Amino acid sequence: MSLAIRNIPTSKDVAAAVVAKLVRGGPDETCWETTGSLRRGYGRIKIGGRAYPLHRVAWVLVHGQIPNDLVIDHLCRNRKCSNVSHLRLVSLGDNVLKNSESITALNAVKTHCLRGHEFTASNTYLAVRNEIPQRTYRRCRICSAMRARKHKAEKRTASTTAA
Repeated sequence: MSLAIRNIPTSKDVAAAVVAKLVRGGPDETCWETTGSLRRGYGRIKIGGRAYPLHRVAWVLVHGQIPNDLVIDHLCRNRKCSNVSHLRLVSLGDNVLKNSESITALNAVKTHCLRGHEFTASNTYLAVRNEIPQRTYRRCRICSAMRARKHKAEKRTASTTAA
């Protein structure tokens, strides 16, 4: 399933409805924030009985339809903003990594594991979570070896006390 909504209708009436829903706002008053309803922080607009993300409708009115492999990134980091000069098209992966608030972005910039070992090519491997979809994450080889030794010692202790 694509995250982007395609085939957003465009007309002078739609453009007028978009403009009517926007006011200047944001930290420097350059954002065009919605005065209407929000969903997950993003402005919404109803067109022909269907609700659309307001920033996507604004983009389509100015630049045309959004390609299937791209999403809109808010350069101003203000989800309520629909100022097309604050928006850009990026891949979903770039959008997640460039957004400093996402967990993926925060983990991508980490240089050391929780115990302070540096993530280097020789000390790091990718582990796979058994989820659908499968996700990979970095693991520290030193910490993994420590966990394995501790687990082995616990098994050995448990087997000697049970016998």
